Amino acid sequence: MKLWLEAMPDDPNVVAVLYGPIVLAGELGTQSLDKINPYVHRQLDLERLPTPDIPILVCGPDKLLAYIEPVPDKPLTFRTRGIGQPKDVTLIPYYRLHHQRLAVYWPLLSEAGWKQKLAAKAAEEAKRKTYEARIVDEVQPGEQQPETDHGFKGEKTNAGEFHGRKWRDAHAGWFSYELKTLSDKPMVLVCSYWGSDGGRREFDILVDGERIATQKLAKNKPGEFFDVEYPISNQLTAGKQRVAVRFQAHPQAIAGGVFGLRMMKSAKE
Repeated sequence: MKLWLEAMPDDPNVVAVLYGPIVLAGELGTQSLDKINPYVHRQLDLERLPTPDIPILVCGPDKLLAYIEPVPDKPLTFRTRGIGQPKDVTLIPYYRLHHQRLAVYWPLLSEAGWKQKLAAKAAEEAKRKTYEARIVDEVQPGEQQPETDHGFKGEKTNAGEFHGRKWRDAHAGWFSYELKTLSDKPMVLVCSYWGSDGGRREFDILVDGERIATQKLAKNKPGEFFDVEYPISNQLTAGKQRVAVRFQAHPQAIAGGVFGLRMMKSAKE
């Protein structure tokens, strides 16, 4: 038998590796899997856990097999040589892999493509650091300790978890938090929502009793989370170290769900 590749029907640069009729899978480790019962009752139990990045093989499909070698004294075990990023991968029969993360299909990139990916990753990291530097205060709705630390109050409110993220809403009610602010800089409030939320989800957002926005959630971005920035008047933060942020449902409507809440310096300062 010999090694051969099977590409995805729509992308020749994503391939599986086979040895004769045997599909080979890559070992990606057991990080965080020890925190749950392996015989989960719901697939959602696994969604809460971080997943490892799948290594990228920096090689064209026409040369890939030359960089996959058998591991001595280990039958049906192979390893890539010098092409895996961030590390090479060990390949064994799919049927032998269990109780750990694994991958069957591998993305391929040229050297130039890998350099472009590194540059894009560095740019994204710089963007993330710039964004985080703007954060003055934040609270995770639905998590007990952060809510307690931020003076949570509310009526007719609920909390839960979805896609590994906590949320809070209020049915014909309200909820509020106290967040730190800066009195000498323009501020914005940033809220995270689930883009498939719909129905009668209409609510006002108030800062120290003054309405700064009215939000309607009507499947704004289906299938993904999204953020909305709400500018806050300087008059509402002048001379203050903290402000109360309140989400007030319209009559017979729902406020939220809110998946994240941050008080930030405006990017326009």
